[in-house]
Amino acid sequence: AEGIRDVLEGRLPSFRLEYPCHSPQRQRWFLMDVTPLRQDEDIVGAVVSHLLITDRVLAEQRLRASEARLNVAQQLAHVGSFDRDLETGQGIWSDEFFRILGEEPGIMAPPFDGFLARVHPDERDAVADFFELGRRTGVSFRLEFRVVRPDGEERWLAMVCDYVRDAADRVLRHHGAVLDITERHRAEEELRRLARTDALTGLANRRSILDSVAAERERALRYGQPLCVVMVDLDHFKAVNDTHGHAVGDRMLRHVTAQLRAGVRNVDTLGRIGGEEFCAV
Repeated sequence: AEGIRDVLEGRLPSFRLEYPCHSPQRQRWFLMDVTPLRQDEDIVGAVVSHLLITDRVLAEQRLRASEARLNVAQQLAHVGSFDRDLETGQGIWSDEFFRILGEEPGIMAPPFDGFLARVHPDERDAVADFFELGRRTGVSFRLEFRVVRPDGEERWLAMVCDYVRDAADRVLRHHGAVLDITERHRAEEELRRLARTDALTGLANRRSILDSVAAERERALRYGQPLCVVMVDLDHFKAVNDTHGHAVGDRMLRHVTAQLRAGVRNVDTLGRIGGEEFCAV
């Protein structure tokens, strides 16, 4: 209430607040935005919007929980480890390293090429380059990359690798640890998606669509290509909410979204500016 009052009295240019509003059946979080409504430079009221952000908040909680699990895993040493003699090529993997890769634990690690074969093809050369640089210079590294398990599942790993030198400064062996960070990576991807997606319609949100307009404008100016920006505003939408309730209004917005999606190409970008306003680029 104080934030709204500060906007109405001109002490704040706007006000934003995230707050919980749980029901006995489910948890819900909302984002409230308050902006002044002006007439002839005078503040005559305020526009207050409440956006459902439960998915984003839950994703943030999952991310924090994932990070907490990571800390516990590090404390309890539930990480995979590896060690390899660079002269003989013989190596050892811990049982947990085998399990992370979706394999039964073995006595000895496969040859280094066998490890690289488990790395995702898109990142195999980059991982090999890191190890080769370490072999030549003895410089340790940290790296995140994907592996492909025998059943075809892709997992994200975080690796730290260090090198051992002899008295003559020759690099003798490498050793390090790996951690499966798949859940954390998925949560981060989900957060990035939610940050640019309208929760109600699943379209690009205001920030995302405006970024698209700016980027496409620059591209059109650079290459001299045409650009079309279409704005769609639903007339009398407030009357629908006032007469039938916000649940019906939400269903109407989702229906309009489906109709708009059917009318654009895959290369076009469709977003919701806010309220009943849509934009296509």
